[in-house]
Amino acid sequence: MTSRMRHLHTALLTALALVLGCSRNEAEEPLGSVAVAPGPPTPAPSVSRPQRSPLSLAVNGPASVVAPSEIELTIVLHRLWNTPDPVVLSVDLPPGALLVSGAASETLAPSSQPHTRSLRIKLERVPSADLVVRADLDGRAYGAHARAVYRFGRPEPKLARPAGSVVMIGGRPVGKVIPLSPAPGSVQ
Repeated sequence: MTSRMRHLHTALLTALALVLGCSRNEAEEPLGSVAVAPGPPTPAPSVSRPQRSPLSLAVNGPASVVAPSEIELTIVLHRLWNTPDPVVLSVDLPPGALLVSGAASETLAPSSQPHTRSLRIKLERVPSADLVVRADLDGRAYGAHARAVYRFGRPEPKLARPAGSVVMIGGRPVGKVIPLSPAPGSVQ
């Protein structure tokens, strides 16, 4: 095996390990994006060069809403790489919201320019659930997913903050305890 073939073989195995190691179940996916970079492996991230997702998605609208009313939302999608693959943009409306104008699902042609879309939503009541926008990019050997929400003026949920005593494992402190409340309807 030549040196060049050995280098290519190592690069392909590294890329495969990264793809398999980064794959996740959609149910475990946090808000934000999960992405696998196309093409050859990139150098390891450093403090001066942070990793970036290939898709960035945002939903902008009024800070608070009242019902009944109509509101205008703006969706902005940025692509880090201009690949030949289209992005599928989809909008999930919560109960109490009706799409008046704009598309609930759309396939966007490849472009290095940001995609901006407007939606007009009629509110029968202020929804208690989020409007969710998804962007999905599927290539031959890679894919990317981005998710953004509009909360109709409700505050973002807060994560539990560490409190209480410091946990020690093997004589080393690993952080404070995060208190968890029992799930509704669970037996203690």
